[in-house]
Amino acid sequence: MTLAVFAVVENRTRNPLVPMRLFGNRSLVTAILIILVFQSALGGSYYVFTNYLQGVLAYDALEAGLAFVPLTIISMAASLKLAGALLGKWGPRATLFTGMLVNGVGMIVLAVAMSTGASFWALVPGLIVWGVGGGVTFPAMFACAASGVAPQEAGVASALATTSQQIGGAAGLALLVAVATAGLTGDTPPVADVADGLRTAMWIGGAASIIGGLLAFTLKKPGAAPSTATTTPAKARL
Repeated sequence: MTLAVFAVVENRTRNPLVPMRLFGNRSLVTAILIILVFQSALGGSYYVFTNYLQGVLAYDALEAGLAFVPLTIISMAASLKLAGALLGKWGPRATLFTGMLVNGVGMIVLAVAMSTGASFWALVPGLIVWGVGGGVTFPAMFACAASGVAPQEAGVASALATTSQQIGGAAGLALLVAVATAGLTGDTPPVADVADGLRTAMWIGGAASIIGGLLAFTLKKPGAAPSTATTTPAKARL
C-alpha cells in the first residue's frame, strides 16, 4: 500500500524523487528483481545457518561468527578477482546467471551437510561454493542496475537497487523462518526436528537463487540499443 501511494505521488510530481520512466529500463528492472530474489535467499539463509550452528551444533556466539569466515573471504576474493573478469568476458547476462546458479548450488550443498552431528569441515565445501556465487553476483547485479541509465540518474538507480536489497532481505528472512519453524511444536522441540526445518529452509533459499538467476536472460544482449526513456538528456525532456 505504501509503495502504491509513493508511486502515485511520484507520478504526479513535477520533479519526482524517482522518475517513473526509469522503470522502462529493462536492465534496471531486471536488476531490481534479481536483487530482490537474491537478497531474499541470502539474508534469510544467513539467519538460518546461524541458528543451525547455535541451535543444532551448540556453537557459542564467537564460534558461530568464526564459522562465517570462509564464506566471507571467498566472497570477497570472488568479488575482487572473478566478477570483473567474467563481466568483461561473458557480459552481464551470463555472469549474473552463473553467479546466481553457483550461489544456489552452494546453499543446497550446505543444506545437504546440515545434519545434527555434522563437523565444521563437512560444511566448508558448501560455504566455499556459496561464497563464490555470492561474490560474483553482487557486483554483476549492481552493474546491471546502473547500465543504460543517464549519468544524472545513476544515484536514483542505485538507490532503487539498494531499496530492493533491503526489502528482499526482510521478506526472505520472514519466509525462511516460517518454513524452518513450520513443523516445530512445544517450547523445546527435538534437535532433529529443528535441523530438518532449517535444512528445508536452506534448500528453498538455494532453489530460489537458481530460479531467480533465470531472470538474467531477460536483460538486453550486449550491443542492444539503450532505452530512450532513460538516456534522453534532461533538457530534451522539459
